[in-house]
Amino acid sequence: MRRDHYGGLIVVSRISTFFSSKAGNFRSQFRLLCIASNSFTTTHTFSPLLRQCIDERSLPGIKTIQAEMLKSGFPIQLSGSKLVDAGLKCGEIGYAREVFDGMPERHIVTWNSLIAYFIKHRRSKEAVEVYRLMITSNVSPDEYTLSSVFKAFSDLGFDKEAQRSHGLAVVLGLEVSNVFVGTALVDMYVKFGKTREAKLVLDRVEEKDVVLITALIVGYSQKGEDAEAVKAFRSMLGKESSLTSILTLAC
Repeated sequence: MRRDHYGGLIVVSRISTFFSSKAGNFRSQFRLLCIASNSFTTTHTFSPLLRQCIDERSLPGIKTIQAEMLKSGFPIQLSGSKLVDAGLKCGEIGYAREVFDGMPERHIVTWNSLIAYFIKHRRSKEAVEVYRLMITSNVSPDEYTLSSVFKAFSDLGFDKEAQRSHGLAVVLGLEVSNVFVGTALVDMYVKFGKTREAKLVLDRVEEKDVVLITALIVGYSQKGEDAEAVKAFRSMLGKESSLTSILTLAC
């Protein structure tokens, strides 16, 4: 076993004791552990340390790890995503965004994590702003990006921008091939009161499921289009799905 890896394992095994200690200066103690083990050479070592910081919701710990990684010359493109993820999981969006903005290159997972955070915390406008930055940075969205941003568009009533992004989903082949994107689109158009457009999307989705069709049934019910709701309901009779689930969601 290589010395640096062995040293990293020693730090990982001692880190729980370290975090439980309230005495002394946090940064000084942590640096002593890092220097003694020469631990910041592989992701296998700092990942467990970041997880411990997340469990403790310790932003000082995360920042200390970041400082040691930078000092050891660890590439920011490798560490940045993990630091952003740690910041978000600790609820430190300011720190996460600062790291994100300082990254020369960002993986699609990092973009999606930031967008999903804003959606989860009902900050749809900021989610859309990150999405716009993503597009202008020539990063192609995936099914997770679009599923999230369609919800943001419906929350904000951004009809025009939603249609443009729908067009992008079509170009990428995600409208028909991905049921999650299809469901997000149907739900979005239903919230815009556009059940016709929602039905067109549903018809094009290759693999339909109960959640997708239920989203359309709910839309018809809300607009008083009872005959169309019944038709959509009947289309489920030939599918292997739970009718109880459909009725529960539609009510």
